[in-house]
Amino acid sequence: MSVYIQSIKQISFQKPLCEQWLEQAVFVNANYNEAKDPDFKPYFSPIEARRMGKLIKRAIATSSEATKEAGLKNVDSIVVGSGFGCLENTEKFLLAMIEQGEQNLQPTPFIQSTYNTIASQIAIYMKNHCYNSTYSQQGLSFESALFDTFLQIQLHKINNSLVGAHEEMPPTFFKWFQQLGTCKDEPIDVAILKQGKSRGSIFGNCAVSMVISNQNNDKTICKIQSMKLFHQPDDKDFYKNLNAILTEANLQLEDISAVILSYNGDCENDHFCNHYANTFFSSLPILWYKHLFGESLSASSFGVYVGAKCLQYQKIPQHLFYKNEQTINHPKNILVHNHFKNQDHSLILLSC
Repeated sequence: MSVYIQSIKQISFQKPLCEQWLEQAVFVNANYNEAKDPDFKPYFSPIEARRMGKLIKRAIATSSEATKEAGLKNVDSIVVGSGFGCLENTEKFLLAMIEQGEQNLQPTPFIQSTYNTIASQIAIYMKNHCYNSTYSQQGLSFESALFDTFLQIQLHKINNSLVGAHEEMPPTFFKWFQQLGTCKDEPIDVAILKQGKSRGSIFGNCAVSMVISNQNNDKTICKIQSMKLFHQPDDKDFYKNLNAILTEANLQLEDISAVILSYNGDCENDHFCNHYANTFFSSLPILWYKHLFGESLSASSFGVYVGAKCLQYQKIPQHLFYKNEQTINHPKNILVHNHFKNQDHSLILLSC
């Protein structure tokens, strides 16, 4: 059973809910970057909006636009990946516990601080009573959600699904991650970020929603040929999984138009990216995306988003190239690789 991406929408520090970044990308030099939110008035009443955190609003907005673009009023399942969940509401609830001595606490921040509230809030908004699940697997949260849907469609259990990846980074948590060396200590431009000589990355908020289906029609963006998730591979294991994903699609490595890797400017992360780029993909154009959308535990969803849009519009803009820059006007197959601390890995093959 074939699996297709019917629509995909994002909210980040690029212009929201559109693909303006393809032609007019926003390049930031701040180490902390807030998302550019759309007008939420078409989605919520003032009373509803007041009770929702930013992450929930972004999740519902992207989900609503993705289902609308796919031409669906509802879906067979809603599956979300989120490494941290609703940090803003978690912070509000914990601070209220401290300040109020655990007395007279409001339930809304607690309810919206749980991980599965994201998928459930989307379901409530869409009046959807079908399969609903949330994955929290650190840097592989999005891939876990996508893999769930991928398998269910192939097993003929569902015909379509809404898959989301949602993260936020409130200022307080950002300061803590700075102390851990996960975030850059100071503003940094793209050229320096690309050198990857220091610890940390630029962080951004993540809201990506996509409709996955078993139908190939006039709304189809691209096909998910295959995907693999694997843990702590050595080079032999990595090659085995790479060969398997190509074999399943009846492709050779030279049939791949470009490879999207998870470069983020962190010297430790980029060391591993360089290893895989030089060892397995040395003859292929290498793309990156975190300089446009920032780092987060679900940032790999932007990798799939970028790959899907490049296939849809049949072009790869120059600001996506990390190395081996060239003109690729009609990409056919794009491979997306993500790793989390070189422990958990994913390979996702997209084709037009």
